[in-house]
Amino acid sequence: MTSSTIKVKLEGDKKTTHGEVQVQEWGQAERTKRALKFGGICWLLAIASIVLPLVHFVLVPGFLIAGPIVALYLSRQEAVLLGGSGTCPFCNATLLIVRGPVQFPITELCTSCQRNVMVVLENT
Repeated sequence: MTSSTIKVKLEGDKKTTHGEVQVQEWGQAERTKRALKFGGICWLLAIASIVLPLVHFVLVPGFLIAGPIVALYLSRQEAVLLGGSGTCPFCNATLLIVRGPVQFPITELCTSCQRNVMVVLENT
């Protein structure tokens, strides 16, 4: 597991400011370990749900199906954007960048001026 900080530009109406985001990346072995762990947790929850009256008709099959789906999703997830911050190009307030997939450009809403700001990778 590797964490890194990436410099980004925040753009809006021909104005540009700068910020940083934190990205967490996993190697193949770490992704496999995470996938097996969460898939196993789903299956353990399915076993634990057997004793619950009535709801076990939904929970047990749901957890049994969710186990491989969650494992497949996590095994393919190479990195995640943990979050970050920058300066809004419109109002110069601090703009928080939320956790999500690492797919640039990102559109964030400034909580101060309620305008959309485009977050793009900075060319260095």
